[in-house]
Amino acid sequence: MISTLSENGARIHEVPISVNYDVPNKHKKHPVTHGFEVLNNIIRNISFKHPVMTFGAFGGVLLFLGSASWYVAATTPLQTAPLPFGQSFLSMLFITGGLLLLSLGVIISYLAYMFRGREKRE
Repeated sequence: MISTLSENGARIHEVPISVNYDVPNKHKKHPVTHGFEVLNNIIRNISFKHPVMTFGAFGGVLLFLGSASWYVAATTPLQTAPLPFGQSFLSMLFITGGLLLLSLGVIISYLAYMFRGREKRE
């Protein structure tokens, strides 16, 4: 709500209040559940406003970790033993996940661009 108001240019002022949280009928939501819902909303807002940065950053990190791990796994057998299957498999999982996240960031960025253009025309 605050981010929507600030995007529309509304001025927000803090007002001191007094609150009593010891109520006879407990709150409807568990604090941990409510905290995860708030965190989910924050991540969703950031990922739709800056999808390439959000998904691309995670995808780039996974791609880098997977590539570095694959390089280590591929060069180790040349010196000692056969190819380490576990490390190779994990490396390929990281590389695949990184490429998928990078692609997802670009696709969501394009979709967000199209929807913003449609909203301006209507």
